[in-house]
Order: sequence, then structure tokens, then C-alpha cells
Amino acid sequence: DDVLSLMTTVVLKNEQGTEGGFYSKASDRLLGYAYPTHEGPGVKRDIPPIERPMIEDVARRAASQDQEVSYTYRGERAAIVFEAAPIVLKGNPIGSAWVMKRLPSLRSQQDWTLSLGAAAFVALSLVCVLLAFLVARDLGSGVSQIEERLHELDRDFSSSAKPFSGLAELARIYQGVNQLAESLRQKIEQERDLREQLRHKERLAALGQVAAGVAHELRNPLATIRLRTQMNQRAVSDSAVQQSCSMVLEEIDRLNGIVERLLYFSRPLN
Repeated sequence: DDVLSLMTTVVLKNEQGTEGGFYSKASDRLLGYAYPTHEGPGVKRDIPPIERPMIEDVARRAASQDQEVSYTYRGERAAIVFEAAPIVLKGNPIGSAWVMKRLPSLRSQQDWTLSLGAAAFVALSLVCVLLAFLVARDLGSGVSQIEERLHELDRDFSSSAKPFSGLAELARIYQGVNQLAESLRQKIEQERDLREQLRHKERLAALGQVAAGVAHELRNPLATIRLRTQMNQRAVSDSAVQQSCSMVLEEIDRLNGIVERLLYFSRPLN
């Protein structure tokens, strides 16, 4: 056992964190254990009791199967690697040599799963934050453009719209604001035209009333003039006077026609 321990020490002295020994198939026990790079006080000579069953199983299988056997145990915080190779004498396996090494830097499968899950969660969170930032930036830019457009329309409905750069949803709102502004502008122009037409009609109505008043005022004097002219025409036998009276009566008839037309256009429509 001491000789085998010395051999193990020589072989593993440069293998940091590796311990090992031999297994005797005849006596079914472990021999020649050594852990030359052990960092604890003194020389470690006892096989770890917790890992011993696994060491024996790996060493025993290597001797009985005449082939190398490896096994990795993954714990909560570390992984332990066991490996054994058969020792053959004259064609017959008489035992095996085994080594064991703890790998604290290798985490268990569960830790890897948790780490991957955490990494995926962090990556997804970063993506969500980035998307939220981009959406907030585009949203803020779009809202600013809409507010600026509303201020422009508040000053002047006829101002032309600038090209919109932002989210598609806000672009539809921007387009709706422009369409509403155009509709309001058209309605304001129509209302202005209607007011102008109304004022024109009011002026025409006032003019019609004046014309009706003038026509009524002219009608009575013309009737008096006509009557006097006819009386003079009957009373005087002078041909020149007769001719003058006829001309006066013709002009009176023409003036009466004008008065009648003025009175016709001043009548209300039924």
C-alpha cells in the first residue's frame, strides 16, 4: 500500500486537484491512495468517505469489464469526475487505477439551466427596454409633430402640412388632423361666400324696395300729367299743339311701362 501510494504521489504531483489510487480485484479493496496537491494541513491519506462508493464502483467496473470507465457527478455547486483504467497482468485484469477530480468551476446542469434562463430573461428585458425606448422616442416625436401642426392650424388654416415621420398610428392621426383642417377651411370659405351672397341679396332687396317706392311716387304724377295732356289735346284745335300732346302721351306711356316693370320685379315671389 505504501509503495502504491508513493507511485500515485509521483504520478499526480503535477496534476492540481487530482487524487487517485489503485483497486485490487483479488481483495476487492482500494490501495495506494494519495492526494499530493491537497491544500489542507499535512498529508491527506484517507479516501473521502462520501465519494468512496462511487470510486469503488468505477474501479470495480473497470477491472471486471477490462476497459476504461468514466463517470461525472454533477452536484449543486460542483462536478466530480471519476475515471478508472484496468491493470492487466499476463492477459488477465488484476485491478485498476483510478483518479478523481473536483471541478468547482463547472456548475451543475440545474445551475446551467438557471443561468441560461436568467441570461435569456436579462436579454429579453434589455430588448423590451430598447423597444420601449424606441417606441417612446417615436411616440414623443410624433406627438410633437401633431402639436406643432395644431398650432399652425390655430394660426392659419391655409398653411400647408409638412411630411410626417413617425409611427403609422400617429401618421393616421396626423392625416386626420389635416383632413379636418381642410374640411373646416372649405366650410369657412363656403360660409364667407354665403355671407357675401346674403349681403348682396339684402342690397338687392333694399334696391327693390327703393325702386318700388320710386315707382309708386312716379305713378301718380304721370297719371296727372297724362290726364292734363289729354284734356289739352281735346280742348285745342291747333295741329302743332295736337302733335306735341301726342308725343307727350307716348313718353308718358313709355314711362308707365318702366314703372310697371319696376313694380313687377318688386313683388314678392309666391
